[in-house]
Amino acid sequence: MQVEKSSVTSPEKPHDSSKERLIMLSDGVFAIAITLLVIDIHLPEKLSAGAVQDAFIKLFPQFLGYVISFVIIATYWVIHRRLMDRVKIADRNITFLNLTLLFFIALLPVSTKFIGPYYGIPIITAFYALNLAACGFVSVATSLYLKQRREIAVDDLNIADVDRGLRSALLASVVFVLSLLLMLLPNGARWVLPSWCILFFTDPIARLVQRLQSRKA
Repeated sequence: MQVEKSSVTSPEKPHDSSKERLIMLSDGVFAIAITLLVIDIHLPEKLSAGAVQDAFIKLFPQFLGYVISFVIIATYWVIHRRLMDRVKIADRNITFLNLTLLFFIALLPVSTKFIGPYYGIPIITAFYALNLAACGFVSVATSLYLKQRREIAVDDLNIADVDRGLRSALLASVVFVLSLLLMLLPNGARWVLPSWCILFFTDPIARLVQRLQSRKA
């Protein structure tokens, strides 16, 4: 007697495996980007003892770009992990947004490398600032999409936390873009990077806005 095979198909598995692969890919890109930042920072070979100090001082823009890019990449990695922790199903749009973020993250070592030898040149400064801003805008877009598509988010999604992260990323990106207005001043491109010190206050500002909104509600 031949046993008839069941025609009932197994239910489609959730996209947990796709989410995990997306996280692993992202972690790899973030790690490689951070590593590539420091590769090109080196002193020329066969320098005389008197020339070492001058050559080392000239590396300051590269060190500054490295520090800024490292902090930015590390910050966006934390934001990315928090966002992915809130994602239950990595659908097509989440995957596309994630890959777009990785595109700009992978571009950061290139824009950082340009900043070193060409610090203060407007087009290089603008390229670097817009690269950083793009990372934030993609993170904002991901947060907004997650708020709209609650069915792909975890059941205990905290909207207040999402809003706070959204405001922080948006404020940082706006600072990067608005800082380019300094280039309208004579030698203003040299002041663009130092002006980003205001970013240390973006998170407190985002928290203050959230408190004011909660009081009005």
